[in-house]
Amino acid sequence: MKKILVKDIVKAVGGKFYGNEKILQCYISNINTDSRKKIHDSLFIPIVGKKYDAHDFIDQAFSNCAVCVLSEKILGQDQNFIKVNSTNQALLDLAEFYRSLFDIKVVAITGSCGKTTTKDMIANVLSQSYNVVKTQGNFNNQIGLPLTIFEIEDDTQILVLEMGTNHFGEINSLSKVARPNVCVITNIGVSHIENFHSQEGILKAKCEIFDYAYENFLAVLNGDDEYLKKIKLQNVIYYGFDVLNNIFAYDIKDESFSVNILQDRINLNCHGKFMIKNALAAIAIGKYFNMPDEKIKYGLENFKASHMRMEFLHSKNNLTIINDVYNASPDSMKSSIDVLSNIDSKNKACILGDMFELGDMAPKFHFEIGKYLSDKKIDLVICIGKLAKNIFDGLNSNINKKYYKTKDEFFNDIKNILWNDSCVLLKASRAMHFEDIIDKLMR
Repeated sequence: MKKILVKDIVKAVGGKFYGNEKILQCYISNINTDSRKKIHDSLFIPIVGKKYDAHDFIDQAFSNCAVCVLSEKILGQDQNFIKVNSTNQALLDLAEFYRSLFDIKVVAITGSCGKTTTKDMIANVLSQSYNVVKTQGNFNNQIGLPLTIFEIEDDTQILVLEMGTNHFGEINSLSKVARPNVCVITNIGVSHIENFHSQEGILKAKCEIFDYAYENFLAVLNGDDEYLKKIKLQNVIYYGFDVLNNIFAYDIKDESFSVNILQDRINLNCHGKFMIKNALAAIAIGKYFNMPDEKIKYGLENFKASHMRMEFLHSKNNLTIINDVYNASPDSMKSSIDVLSNIDSKNKACILGDMFELGDMAPKFHFEIGKYLSDKKIDLVICIGKLAKNIFDGLNSNINKKYYKTKDEFFNDIKNILWNDSCVLLKASRAMHFEDIIDKLMR
């Protein structure tokens, strides 16, 4: 992080300073939201959540070398703090100020699913020619994105940011902080539809990414998506499998494919046709930044998916485990099922759990997954969870299937179910903690 004066922080967050005024001339070189970390020359920002208030740990932050803190409350006379109305908003305001100190390009990515993988692919491609800072993991919300902004250094050339949302207005505020030059939308699915009420509502929320984009920004959109292909902007690149797109893949064989704007074929080191579509977005970005084809190709072919995202594991008893349990939506679950169905394996099984934040339509979406599975080349379907009962009910009667209300019920029966030399897909929403199942299978 580039050093900034405390007095500039006070101005950036619209706060009032209390304490020793000499501190106003001190430099802050770290932003800290975890009071347990001992970080010198830091500003501690106590985040306020639904179930916690980090103001309770301000004393601990001072003992761990915080120079100053933000606070919504008046503190003791011997403490140096900046009084603000909202520490959460102040974090965004400070990140917006910090972003303004740099003349860099910003690529922002959103969408219903595939955001993280697309973000990682784009960053992997761009890093072959540029000094890139990217969102780590899925730090894509009102807290994670500002913390990524603070990682910008004087030698940073491109910032690649993921933007997630559960409610209207969230991406708007992230766009205001980031001021993107390039905006990518991967798709419009049904994730979080209980808060947005419809896919049209989801589209509206995702399009907030354009709200504070620079003039003449580039939009990179999935042209195969029925909602996104209708968006008309001044500068837009559509990508996908349809030959009407500006960038399209063809002659697809497993994870190998050709692209209309590249000379050489691309051979991805990850599974799933949807990965090819993510790669097309990265190709569009690489071309926009004038990268040579060979560097784009190298960045894609040396890309590996993040932990718990289509991660292939091998257990001691010759199980091939497809670990795709980071999160789940109807679209991403269908894509993962397709991967399993197309794999060459003696036996194939999937263990599926609940998908959350689908509102009143959750039973319908789960039932449709069951129907979708019924004509796939899969030997065993295991459903775990209250909502997953609808997947079970949607399966044809001739499918080999089992249902368990809880993971513990499944664990009690696990040795009687799975066999050696099988490929097993695991997929569920994050709150189901299906990594517990993977730990069992690996042992």
